[in-house]
Amino acid sequence: PGAARPDDDVVIVRVANGERVPRSPDVLGRTAASVLPELEGRFTLDVIETADPDADAASALPGVIWKVEPAGGSPLGPDQPVTIWVNPG
Repeated sequence: PGAARPDDDVVIVRVANGERVPRSPDVLGRTAASVLPELEGRFTLDVIETADPDADAASALPGVIWKVEPAGGSPLGPDQPVTIWVNPG
């Protein structure tokens, strides 16, 4: 701040209206039992209990979230649901 910059320098300015953009939760690899209570009420969730296509991972990681859409950290639109795929168990 306050420093002179060469005329051809690129400057990025971010402007916000004070409202935070909600972001998809970063819960990949965590157990559904540990994260669903904190997410319910904050997000519209679709939870799909189905095995990871990697059969070894599915059997070794019961109850673990193996896919999230939109990906964790992605901005969410108004009322946009978050879909979470969980290994059975």
